[in-house]
Amino acid sequence: MEKSFHFESSVAELTHFFKTTTSPQHKSEGNCIQPSDTFQIKTLCTLLSASKDDSQRLDLFKKNYERYCYSIAEIRQVGSQFIHDREKLDVLKLLYFYCVEKGKYEGVIDLFSYKETANELSVFINKQH
Repeated sequence: MEKSFHFESSVAELTHFFKTTTSPQHKSEGNCIQPSDTFQIKTLCTLLSASKDDSQRLDLFKKNYERYCYSIAEIRQVGSQFIHDREKLDVLKLLYFYCVEKGKYEGVIDLFSYKETANELSVFINKQH
């Protein structure tokens, strides 16, 4: 992955990110109770945006998302890093389980380009209740 970054500072940031990132400290018995540090989520978004395509972004995301707990605003930030609805749907489904504001999760549906995908996430959310 480091080869996809054009600047040495980006490689250094990626290396630092992987070294300093730890398990979620804001979880209680597997359920998120408070969002992670905003800086950590912004760093994750920066790394995702540096990836060359959604496939690479999704791989990076899957390796790191379980380390954090997310607010709706942070989930919107992460979801907006993805271009295609297919990957965005996968990401938003996974992030649901790490959201501290599950009651407001419908607030991310407008991130989709197509109504069909938005409906699919809505059905998923309803099944979780």
